[in-house]
Amino acid sequence: MADRLAEAIEAAGGAIRLRTRATRILVEEGRVTGVAYDGRHHGTGVVRAPVVVSNADLKRTVLELVGVEHFPAAWVERVRAFEMALPLFVVFLGLDRPPEALPYGNVNRWLFGDYDVDDAYARLARGEMPAHPFLYVATASKKDPQNPRLAPRAHTNLQIMTIAPAQPEFWGVDAEQLRTGTYVASEGYRFRKEQLTQRLIAEAERIIPGLSQHIVLREASTPLTHTRFTGSTDGTSYGISATPGQFLEGRPGARTPVDGLLLAGASTRSGHGIAGAMVSGVVAADAVLRDGTARRVLSA
Repeated sequence: MADRLAEAIEAAGGAIRLRTRATRILVEEGRVTGVAYDGRHHGTGVVRAPVVVSNADLKRTVLELVGVEHFPAAWVERVRAFEMALPLFVVFLGLDRPPEALPYGNVNRWLFGDYDVDDAYARLARGEMPAHPFLYVATASKKDPQNPRLAPRAHTNLQIMTIAPAQPEFWGVDAEQLRTGTYVASEGYRFRKEQLTQRLIAEAERIIPGLSQHIVLREASTPLTHTRFTGSTDGTSYGISATPGQFLEGRPGARTPVDGLLLAGASTRSGHGIAGAMVSGVVAADAVLRDGTARRVLSA
């Protein structure tokens, strides 16, 4: 998916700069003028533009990339007050069995330890892991069986996910270690990560018997991983939480109080998830072009 999107951007005359961090969205006299960046291969520089669409984390966009001084105080306080969705812990597995050997078809599998979802969320928000975390099992090899890049022949690419606490303390580190990226060398962090990896694999064996005996590749990502690589607040994958007060009109639209600055991504009015984020891009494009782009795309 990422490669196809890259091809479309480049075909339209755009450029993609990998391993390059946006350090500042530049604003002069109340309107956007460009983006400053710092990259391993491209060095530092500025791209000048009359329009900037940020699909970065909403809070980081407003509070860090642009700066609170460029927004009305009430808008800043609204952004600060948004509750973030709880983050994910994901175990990525390579199995030495073909996809057809798994005891289910091309479906996503959900497994819940009990029916009290509210209690589980409350525990997670407090930094506690439920005794039996819920699982979401996605099998990439079943979703795209003709793709040879997912796994070698007679092997399976599979992911196990659950919701996890966001607090660095749960992961055996502090906020400074998270900020600097030094958490990766922490023994406490490695222990907690391994502990939860083993727990998820054990839980998944309830629906995939013998799973642990067929693992030939294993990796895991924590909420801290998501923060490190995507800059997400509290490690969330879903932006601001989809609570009643933070849905539909309770979420930001594409436009912002800063002229030329538009928003896209999981925290916008289109909602979170792949579909929501994709639609948010269409809405942002429509706000820039004002040519009926959203109506044309969404009615196709």
